[in-house]
Parts: sequence; structure tokens; C-alpha cells
Amino acid sequence: MPAEQHPVSAALQGSRLRKQLRVLRKRAGLTQEDVAQEMEWSTSKVIRIEGGAVKVSINDLKALLDLYDVEDRQAVQDLIHMARATRRRPWWHVYQKAITKPYADYIGHEDAASRIDTFEPILIPGLLQTREYAESVFEQFSAARPNPYAQDLLEVRMKRQEILDRDPPPALNCLLDESVIRRYAGETPLMARQLRVLAELGRRESISIRIVPFTAGLHPGLQGAFTLFELPGEQVDVLFLEDAIGVSEQDYIDYITEGEDPLVIRYKQIFVELAELALSQEESAQLILDSISGTRLPVL
Repeated sequence: MPAEQHPVSAALQGSRLRKQLRVLRKRAGLTQEDVAQEMEWSTSKVIRIEGGAVKVSINDLKALLDLYDVEDRQAVQDLIHMARATRRRPWWHVYQKAITKPYADYIGHEDAASRIDTFEPILIPGLLQTREYAESVFEQFSAARPNPYAQDLLEVRMKRQEILDRDPPPALNCLLDESVIRRYAGETPLMARQLRVLAELGRRESISIRIVPFTAGLHPGLQGAFTLFELPGEQVDVLFLEDAIGVSEQDYIDYITEGEDPLVIRYKQIFVELAELALSQEESAQLILDSISGTRLPVL
């Protein structure tokens, strides 16, 4: 199904709309402050619209396009279509009481992405977790931070994994610190089953799973987990930074940015640096399998 018609393409349409609005404003020779003054808005409203913190209403969009002297009727209709698409209810709408706005943004970008580059220093990434591993993680963390929506969040995590079975699926590139596969999230049989699933998923053509070994020493990834999403047809990457304390993406997404932001550029470089430290896919698969049987102990 083309991305334009995909029922969960709101994040993609929103990215395209924000990009076009920035282009049109600059083409009109206006700053964000100029727009705020002309529209009798606060500058922060303009910033939030262009940054994706709030959705632009159709009336506000039409007013902006008038200000930017956009006279092409088809161009106007295309932008209005994008704005309406951003308001389309996605599958996770039924879990809206359980999901925070940042987490909804995360899922939206994940759902629309053509490529996902992610680094995880502590836990198996949510997209690759078995249900019992995820249940164990929620159980352990919920003891200290009770969450009445834990079951809903578990179902959301399992539902998210359906993107891996799409045709075509996104290209998923996972870099994991070795501690991820050494840290048991429950009894030994549970962890063994999770690691077998991880090894099986790593054999898929669309999925790359590589381990950054303990022998790599201290590295920039130890600052915390992060994910970069590449959206189809877009020239920007979207960065989500995660606080390592949380139990799920719901809890620990604390920074979202896109495009040419210096932080995006820096984390793209960090991912490259981590990839250079990581074992090959074949070596990583063997390490995962060895860790199941316990035949290979970590080198300290």
C-alpha cells in the first residue's frame, strides 16, 4: 500500500507539511517572529507548528498560505490534505488513555519509517521483545513505579511489532550493548527463549542485529538509548532520545527533534561510531547463541 494511503501515515504527512511550511515561509522572506506579528500569534505558536508540537488547524493553515502568497490551488489543496491526514486516527487511538503525547509521536514515526536505526544499552528493543520478556520487564519496573495502564502498554508494544511483517518492512538496524543479552529479565528459560527469537529475527533480510562487545570499553552509546527514523521520500531524520531509567518508550522519551538540528547530526555520527565498534552480524548471532548455552562468558 502506498505510504500516502497508509492509515497510519499521519507522522509522515505531518513531517512533509512542516517541511513545506518552513520552505514557504523562508521563500516569502519571513522569520518566525514576522509570521507571529502578522498573524497576531505568539512566536511560540509558530515554533510549535513548525516543530510539530501542535497540529495546525485548517483555518490557520489557510491563513498562513495567504500570508505566504501561495496562489496555486492544487498546492493549497495538497497542503490541506496533509493537514487533514495528520488528524487521522491511528490504531493506537484506542489506547489513548495509556499513551503520552511523546510516545504517540514515537509510535507514529516508527509506523511511518522506511528505516530505523536504534541503539539500546540496557534492554532488548521493544520491537524485538517476546511477550514474556516484555511482561517481566513491566512487572519488575512497575513494582517501583505502578502504572494502571501497564497491560495496555504491553498490548501496544506487541502491536507495534506488526511493522516487521509488512511488505515491505522498514529496514531495522539494531546495535545492542553486550550487557543487553547478558542481563536476564526473568528466569533462565525465559531469557533463552528471548535470545533464540532475537537470533531468528537477525536472520531476516530487513533486520540487522549487531552487538557492541564489552571489549569495546566505554563508548558514547552508554549515555543512553536513542532511535533515528528515516521517513520515506524525506530528506530529514527524526531523533528520539531516551532516558535509561524508564521501563518503556512511554516513560523515557525526553527529546524529539528532526532535520538539520546539530543533535540529529551528532547522533547519526554516534550511530556510525557504534557500528564501527560492533561485531559483524555473523559474530553477533554466534555471541547471542553462545550466551544461551553459557559456553561463552563475558571477558572482563
